[in-house]
Amino acid sequence: MRIRSRRTAALATTVMFSAAASWASTARAVTPTGAADSAPAVAHPATGAGPTTTYRLPTGDIVTVHGSGRSADYTVTGPDGSSVSIIRYDVADGHAYLLPASLIADAGSFDISAFDVPALAAAPTPVRPSATPHYAMSILQVNATDLTGAPAASAVTLLTNVDSLQRWGSPISVVDGVARVAVPAGHYAAYTIFVEEQGGGPIGTKVDLTHVVVQSGLTVATGGVTTLAADERTASSQVSGATPRPSTTSATYAGFTRTDATGQAGRVDVAGIGPLWLNAQPKPQLGTLGYQVVWAGGDPYGSDPYYYTLMYPPVDHIDADQTWPVDPAKLAVQHNRFDTDPANAGSRGSFTLRFVTADGFAVGPGLYPTNPNRLTVYASALQPGAQWLEAYYSTATSASRLADLWLAVRLDPGTTTSRSWLHGPLTPQIGRAHGAAVCGACTDGSTLAFSFASLVDSEPDSFILPFGRTSSHFTLYRDGVQVFDQDGVIGGQVPGVSEEPGRYRAVFDQDLSSFGLSQSTATHTDVTFPYRPGADPALPAQDICPVQGPAASPCRILPVLNLGYNLRTDSANASGKPLQKLELTVGHQSFDGVGSHAAATGATVSVSFDGGRTWTAAHTVRTGGDRFEAQWKNTAPQGTTPWLKVTATDAVGGSISQTIDNAYTIG
Repeated sequence: MRIRSRRTAALATTVMFSAAASWASTARAVTPTGAADSAPAVAHPATGAGPTTTYRLPTGDIVTVHGSGRSADYTVTGPDGSSVSIIRYDVADGHAYLLPASLIADAGSFDISAFDVPALAAAPTPVRPSATPHYAMSILQVNATDLTGAPAASAVTLLTNVDSLQRWGSPISVVDGVARVAVPAGHYAAYTIFVEEQGGGPIGTKVDLTHVVVQSGLTVATGGVTTLAADERTASSQVSGATPRPSTTSATYAGFTRTDATGQAGRVDVAGIGPLWLNAQPKPQLGTLGYQVVWAGGDPYGSDPYYYTLMYPPVDHIDADQTWPVDPAKLAVQHNRFDTDPANAGSRGSFTLRFVTADGFAVGPGLYPTNPNRLTVYASALQPGAQWLEAYYSTATSASRLADLWLAVRLDPGTTTSRSWLHGPLTPQIGRAHGAAVCGACTDGSTLAFSFASLVDSEPDSFILPFGRTSSHFTLYRDGVQVFDQDGVIGGQVPGVSEEPGRYRAVFDQDLSSFGLSQSTATHTDVTFPYRPGADPALPAQDICPVQGPAASPCRILPVLNLGYNLRTDSANASGKPLQKLELTVGHQSFDGVGSHAAATGATVSVSFDGGRTWTAAHTVRTGGDRFEAQWKNTAPQGTTPWLKVTATDAVGGSISQTIDNAYTIG
């Protein structure tokens, strides 16, 4: 077969991957911690830690697996970094196959073994060496018919042996309407998958039209030839949601988990960018079926963009009516605002909201809003053990871009929330995490790790990495003595920490002036904090301590100050108002609220309209608790990009000072 990989520009389209129930937002590796001028690492779930394995499929697609087994997390990307629609075939024989949808759409045979990803496979059930099974083999002929009634140019049939999953586990390639293969006689479930590609996707992408013909009660007789007739036209029930507002399908996921007579479970997962059709099937008589749907669609590119993402519980059969109900009262509503640097105005960003199912599978299509923009998301209730992940890229096609990486979010039924993406100023912080995360500043009593988040926007739990040319320098002091100093990193690790109390100071410079941005182009951050052995809060068990060994003391969260900026600017981070306001929150590194709660004792804000040569103090007042408001007059001409300098102190002697070059634009 002539294998080709269809691609557009580097876009984040539908991707399927396995993930554990808790995800870290992003990795903050140490000793030293590399700056983000190369592809950053994403932190892996605490339960999915393990080796990283990379495979290159014959299509050119790249599979990256973290950990091993069915619960390992993985991604599939094209050679240009775009994500790939995928079909996963995973039964209990020690093999797991990942078949790109483009492979099925192409006409011709292919080498199935080349798409086997061993790191994702469930370990086969052990058998005694002397008990090598021998099964009566019979010929199965697949006759596949396409939508026109002609022999299908290309399809794939996936079998699950429901007598014992161990008896069969290889995909069957169908070419020119026919495939013949010797299989053990017995009872099977069969899934024949047809994929057609067409244009019409967002910004020049293609859409996969996927039809799955399911036959849950196939019997292969002993001897002779058994014929499996798979007519694409019988898969006539389109999976969709009965949404209150008119919707076009963006992506569909259909998961089939089938148990055999011994109780072992095999799975077939089908997801595509676009619609998917099925045929009705009753509850199986042998073994069980768990059929689960995730559907996404809406009108994300209209004048009032909106988008539904709906997850449904597994059922034991497939109805003829595949229009799934939607109860508006049980939807979570999230209003998203996508802000932009003026340098990226008019370009396409990339936003993804994904379900992660309880068994570690996830799906979510990429959406490409024109910057700046807004999007209303309507999300159904999560199924038990599942969670939401969100991500946003400042541009979908540029090599230099800001990545607000995977964030675990709460979208509770019946609630309405709002979130801004890339609302400036963008600054390095030791932030406030929700969900499992890697600790930025922690110690186990013998080793201390300190690492900044490269950039944080107005949402304190954001974690943004710049993909492009950056430069940085990090220095760490203890009691005035330098203990770490290096270029090109965002943090470091210090072994042999003294058991005596002390004071640390971290100084971090980051320059994005070669990145193509006009705002937040450089920052200087200077943080001091006390070291009190054994006195600080312990890191929660779900979070990851970068320095803690298996027999180490409890990992402690260091009381590092951070600054939360809510600058009153528009979606281009610009302000035409004569009186400028900044809402400032002075907080500390925390993990779902666990961390220092030392009170802020003061804060100052200054502004410079001449590139930092002269500074004017803003009028800064405490508005309650650790919140402050600063006001100053925008006295410079339109187009000026003022600098900001902010300082704060706390009740345990900590301090922070941060200077932001070109923090916003006077519009």
